[in-house]
Amino acid sequence: MSSTTSTRYNFLIIFFVALGSFTYGFNSAISGSVLGLSSFLDYFNLTTSGPGVSKATRLSAAAASSAA
Repeated sequence: MSSTTSTRYNFLIIFFVALGSFTYGFNSAISGSVLGLSSFLDYFNLTTSGPGVSKATRLSAAAASSAA
């Protein structure tokens, strides 16, 4: 393998790894931000205290795991 081919190959590998890392981090940031919004909690009638907390926790965990 020549030096030019090897350099191009390394660049492509690094580029796609960085792109995947960026998109995963961006997706996690958006999902985490939305799950904490008060409008999200109000829309689904979720509470942050009292007897409805387990429902809110299950819904948030399901949304976070499906987004990842």
